[in-house]
This record gives sequence, structure tokens and C-alpha cells, in this order.
Amino acid sequence: MSRKNLIDAETLRKELEAPYLTNWKLAKLRRERKIPFTKIGWRTILYDPEKVRAALDRFEIQEVN
Repeated sequence: MSRKNLIDAETLRKELEAPYLTNWKLAKLRRERKIPFTKIGWRTILYDPEKVRAALDRFEIQEVN
């Protein structure tokens, strides 16, 4: 994993165009191990947007025909 691909939560929300990903929601998803993240320091948490997008796509409900 390249370090230049890692972004913070605010940038993640902008890049994924997902304002529903609040800090609380991200914390819950991290706690449940549903999205990948990298903990750099005491409170610095970074995300790889491609991996987070793939994890969120797994939650998408498929339409029944």
C-alpha cells in the first residue's frame, strides 16, 4: 500500500461523495471491522479510498427482478 493513497475522514467523504459517513458512522464501521483503515498514531486514522469504496459496495442491496 502506497502512503500517498491514504486520506483522512473529511477527504474520504468528499472523494466518495458520501456526506452520510459521519465521524460516528466511520467509527462504528471501524469498530465492527467492516471498512479497512490504518491507524498512524494516537488519533490519526487514514483510509485507502479504493478499499473503502469496495467495502461499502458489498453493503449495496441488489435489485430483485
